[in-house]
Amino acid sequence: MTSPWPNEAKTFDAAVKAALKRICSYNGWVLGHAWRLSDENDLVSTKVWEYAREPDHATTPFEPLRLASESARVPLNDPFVGEVIRTGEPKLVSEFDSAQTLTSAHASTCGFRSVIAFPVIHKGQIVAVLEFFSRDTIATDERFMEIMPQVGIQLGHVYERNRLEREVAVVADREQQRMGQDMHDGLSQQIAGIAMLAGTLADQLNADHSPFAKRTGNLVEAIEVAKKQARDLSKGLMPIEIDSQGLRVALDELAERTGKTYDIECTFENPTALPKTDNFTATHLYRIAREAVHNAVKHARAKRIWICLTNGAYTMLTVRDNGVGLDPGQSTDGEGLRMMRHRANLIGASLSLRNAKDGGTVVQCVLDH
Repeated sequence: MTSPWPNEAKTFDAAVKAALKRICSYNGWVLGHAWRLSDENDLVSTKVWEYAREPDHATTPFEPLRLASESARVPLNDPFVGEVIRTGEPKLVSEFDSAQTLTSAHASTCGFRSVIAFPVIHKGQIVAVLEFFSRDTIATDERFMEIMPQVGIQLGHVYERNRLEREVAVVADREQQRMGQDMHDGLSQQIAGIAMLAGTLADQLNADHSPFAKRTGNLVEAIEVAKKQARDLSKGLMPIEIDSQGLRVALDELAERTGKTYDIECTFENPTALPKTDNFTATHLYRIAREAVHNAVKHARAKRIWICLTNGAYTMLTVRDNGVGLDPGQSTDGEGLRMMRHRANLIGASLSLRNAKDGGTVVQCVLDH
């Protein structure tokens, strides 16, 4: 079993998915799943699964196990995956009769007989557990047991890389916030002061019936435009602490600000309630929406933009415009799109870009719960 997972995986979930796929093709494992250690110090499902190909290709029989696992919070005293966390050692159960686990009853109804679990280790700490199910009774395979701990360690390296990427993203957003605050407190205030001085001068020249009064009035108007643009820019740089509820407000403000700044129609729709979302995820969803709106205005020359945030089996952010659309020969590897894709990768989401059926462009970011 060589190269059990691809080193080029961009996210931890993608690396786990690749590892599950490789392992499920080895030694008769039919189903693979990953748990992660939560901030509350118990185990929750990553909702990353892999099904080995079977003759009927059906995954429906696995639904009871999937639903039970994804709704469970497994304590560390659990005798199966909890034991892997406590000991740091793989655990094989050849017959479910001897496994008193939270999901063993559901696994039995799926026709599984054996299950094995391995730790994912990061800096000596276990951060996740991979488990695999088989319909056969599987005895210990020494070679397999030697290889799998190394897979767990390598996945830990991907976990560390993703953790560092998230930290860099947080630092970059904080620096952006600082720049926005500096612009608000410094440049915006200076422009406001200049506007006041120019306004006073314009009033004086008008009172004196000066031939320069009209020019000065034009200057005041230009300064007021600059002041508004600086204020809008600083405000756009500053909102980085957004939770699932604040995301609605931030996107609504983005739509309103875009409409007023560029004199176009920009609306925000949120027809469904959102699940609880951490600040990191919500912030990057907002940044993706903002970049998509910017591209619609600057590159697609759109006069109408729709921002929509929906929740169902997954959370989906959609930004659609009525602009010129994508030229088939046009590169889709611009800096803005690369940044949106990077942000999507950081939160484990997928990003797509396509032409709308009735004209314009559609950007969609899909995030599994």
